[in-house]
Amino acid sequence: MVLIAATAWSRRLSTSSDGQDGIVLMMISMAVGMLVASGFLVAYVLVARAGFIYFGLALAAGFLIGLCVIAFGMIRESYRD
Repeated sequence: MVLIAATAWSRRLSTSSDGQDGIVLMMISMAVGMLVASGFLVAYVLVARAGFIYFGLALAAGFLIGLCVIAFGMIRESYRD
């Protein structure tokens, strides 16, 4: 949840009036989040190898759901302007 929230907040960090800058910043934030998540997966394999499949699937599903929520939120905000 922290990684998804950080991605959502990252689009507010852009001070440029160009919307493309905010998207690039958000994409970078998402890539860093995925690297951190990959680190969690490696650590999880070392700690509890039997539960890796379930943890990995839950983590990937969480990222996809978070990405969809953020995308729909951005679409709603873009239609309000």
